[in-house]
Amino acid sequence: MQYKLPTYLSERLFGNCRSLVETSLIQAKLSTINLRFTDLSDADLSSANLQNADLGFAKLYFTNLSHTNLNHADLSSAYLHLAQFKQANLSNANLHRANLHNANLFKTNLRNANFHNTILSSANLSKADLTGADFSDVAFRNAYLFKANLTKTNLSGAHLDNVDLYQATLIGVKLEHADLRGADLRRAILLSTDFRKTKNLTQAQLEGIVHPNQLEGKIHPLICNSPLPKGINIDINRDCNKVAAALYKNNPSSFKKLEEAEKFVKEQQLQKWN
Repeated sequence: MQYKLPTYLSERLFGNCRSLVETSLIQAKLSTINLRFTDLSDADLSSANLQNADLGFAKLYFTNLSHTNLNHADLSSAYLHLAQFKQANLSNANLHRANLHNANLFKTNLRNANFHNTILSSANLSKADLTGADFSDVAFRNAYLFKANLTKTNLSGAHLDNVDLYQATLIGVKLEHADLRGADLRRAILLSTDFRKTKNLTQAQLEGIVHPNQLEGKIHPLICNSPLPKGINIDINRDCNKVAAALYKNNPSSFKKLEEAEKFVKEQQLQKWN
């Protein structure tokens, strides 16, 4: 059965831009639609198709976008405070200067998306896929990136202070001038990533020390071919023999066999640093 646009959406074609607050648009087929500047606060767009849609400057406070297809959508400068993006597809989407404070992006596909200069403070990006995405100059303060995949992610100039990166995967990440003050890196995989120009990264963080007087229960990140800032006396290849097993366990969709992960790690170790 073909989806029929609700009257209030059809009216937009003739210039009527009335509010769509609390509107139900579950599973709606809205690809390429222009909803720029629209107020969709508290609306339910779960499982909708918004591929290539224009939602620039839209108000989406508390909006439900779970399982929604937003591939190549434009959400630049959108207001997404407390929006729900659980398991949504935001690959190649543009969220430049959007406000996602406290938004839920659990298990969201963010591959190759543009998040430059967005606000993601206290947002939940646990188990999200940030592969190849641009998160430069993003305010991540107090955000959750537990088990997130940050392969070749651009985090240059990002504010990662007090961010939860527990068991996250960082491979080939750009981190120039990123602030890592208080970031939780325990059990994270740090592979072929240059930390030399980061800010406020400490030896204690790389030794798994969470509290200044902690004597037991240290769980450190796995470091392999990842240059560290001056003043940190840790071998940059300290954990290369453990990384493949961790990759295989944490990323089963990328590595079907342990041997594949082992081959990948060896390839990453060939990266030379100036």
